Amino acid sequence: MLPGGIEAHTVTVVSVSGDEDTRGPSPVTADQLLAVAGKPRFLNLVKYAAAYPMETKEYADRVG
Repeated sequence: MLPGGIEAHTVTVVSVSGDEDTRGPSPVTADQLLAVAGKPRFLNLVKYAAAYPMETKEYADRVG
């Protein structure tokens, strides 16, 4: 169970990095990223991606 009572069935990684050229900070905070990850629209996108993967499961398992 994830924060906010979100039940997880798929491993999804979301990350945001700062600009490498300027070495500036990430454009969003961890709290902002967590907030968007709990939104129904985002969760629907994750569910769709799990149902219609871009790569075969065998390939994803092989490359990690």
